[in-house]
Amino acid sequence: MFTNLDSLNLKTKIGGLIFDIILDKRFFVPDMDNVVHKHKHSLYEFHYIVEGEGTVYINNIEYKVYPGCYFIVNSGVYHKQLQDDNKPIHKHCFKFEYKYQPHLSDTFFPEEESKKITDILNQLNYFISTCNVCNNSEKVISLIRDIQEELSSQKVGFYARIQCLFTQLFIFVIRDIALDKETTYSIPQKLPYEKRSALIENFFDTHFNDNVISDDLCKLLNLSNSQLNRILKEKYNSTFRQKLLEMRIEAAKRYLESTDFSISIIAEKVGYSSSAHFCNIFKDKCGITPGKYRISMRKGQG
Repeated sequence: MFTNLDSLNLKTKIGGLIFDIILDKRFFVPDMDNVVHKHKHSLYEFHYIVEGEGTVYINNIEYKVYPGCYFIVNSGVYHKQLQDDNKPIHKHCFKFEYKYQPHLSDTFFPEEESKKITDILNQLNYFISTCNVCNNSEKVISLIRDIQEELSSQKVGFYARIQCLFTQLFIFVIRDIALDKETTYSIPQKLPYEKRSALIENFFDTHFNDNVISDDLCKLLNLSNSQLNRILKEKYNSTFRQKLLEMRIEAAKRYLESTDFSISIIAEKVGYSSSAHFCNIFKDKCGITPGKYRISMRKGQG
């Protein structure tokens, strides 16, 4: 485990909303703070109550806290905490700050989402989950424990997973603050060029047994033949005809292995009107006739 938690450059983001997270030993060791007088910080504070009971005073308003609740206090907001001496408080804590930087957002991320979350945080002075009927506290503590485990084990990909876990934690907290209200935005739609791979796959899956030519796929993708050939070369290292042949041969193999269809019926099902032509192509591609391929596969299964 890290001994210098407060030195870790731990950041995560939601679109263009960047969170800078500051940890210390209190994130791991759930003990009560020694500070009980009214104070404020320059960062947001997050506190999750694991055990015990007590009182939090925020802006001179009193709130009872107990296991399973959490609270967030904005920077500059005066607050203090007192615990029940008979039920001492143990809690996990961390601090954070955020900044909205839209130029750092991924092009595919819905800007409305990061803006909405930023607006909710901008209006937040403090939040206590006990005041909210929508409470994701069980999910929040589960995420905290997963983060602790990742920090302790440091397995491959642990930093990326910690980022993901903190992102989920912030989202569940935001949902509690916003009372789980539904949004008015949706997942962005793919641009035409982003659909090409799926369209190409679906074209060959659907039409491998039809009398199709490269012009048919060009029209579907709104591409020239040279553009299509370049894309097929990049994705499959093949031409249109080679890809179509590959699909037909693989389909024929499945029929030969799993059905009792005659060779002529299989030829028709994979796009050939002549069984003799199909047999020649199959043998040229596989080095064996369709009939011998079927026999060899069934011997292997037996």
